[in-house]
Amino acid sequence: VLEFNTRAIHAYERVGFVVEGRLRQAAYLGGHYYDSLVMGLLREEFEAAERARA
Repeated sequence: VLEFNTRAIHAYERVGFVVEGRLRQAAYLGGHYYDSLVMGLLREEFEAAERARA
């Protein structure tokens, strides 16, 4: 997810994803470099969140 896409970042975080890494200057758009955030969710984290919602 590119760093300026805050709506996507928040959507991922709402369902439990966390930022696991940052690829600095990974994308070049419109004459500017942007970082790309690597987000992840472990199966155990997903299952725990599902149990908490039930």
